Amino acid sequence: MHKKITFDDLEIQKKEYVHNIIEYSKSQVDLWRKIPLLAWEANGRNGWVKTYELAYVENLWAVIDSSNGGYYRVYINILTGEPIDSFQYFYNNKKILPALHKDLLSCDLIHFNASKQIEFLEYQLERPPGQYCVGYDEHIIKGPPDGILR
Repeated sequence: MHKKITFDDLEIQKKEYVHNIIEYSKSQVDLWRKIPLLAWEANGRNGWVKTYELAYVENLWAVIDSSNGGYYRVYINILTGEPIDSFQYFYNNKKILPALHKDLLSCDLIHFNASKQIEFLEYQLERPPGQYCVGYDEHIIKGPPDGILR
């Protein structure tokens, strides 16, 4: 006979799940730190992507799945691997606070896999530059901004 699952059991499991997402993301900090340079290299090849710029200027990676109403609710702090609350960062003087549990729960786990994010950026680098993309050559010649993680 199966144990009857209570509401309290579900609440505990939910908290454990969120904790595991956070710990998993943080455990990949060495991989997250590869993203700024890859994002810089990929930006401009087939258009200018604001989320790529966010990676190499602010050291934040947007969790695509968390988009709601035109803004991302969750960013990965590239320096720590921790998922953070994007709203607090941009509207509260760049204050870094943990992402809200409800926002983490709404995201597909693939977005917390740093290796998959790196694979995506490397794929972008393999594609030929778009014929209508203006400024990519100058972007590369200028070189990455000072202080970019390598």
